[in-house]
Amino acid sequence: MVVEGDCLIVKKENSKPNLDEILDSIPDNFEYPEDIASFVDSEPVGNELI
Repeated sequence: MVVEGDCLIVKKENSKPNLDEILDSIPDNFEYPEDIASFVDSEPVGNELI
């Protein structure tokens, strides 16, 4: 927040999270939904081989 004269100005932070912050935000007990887990565990076919 910044005060200019009689005005109070609230500015949005433009900070972007770094990789460590993103990884830290993932819960320890995170599990992929079943459809994603089955895709990840399956053999590559078609365009996935590229």
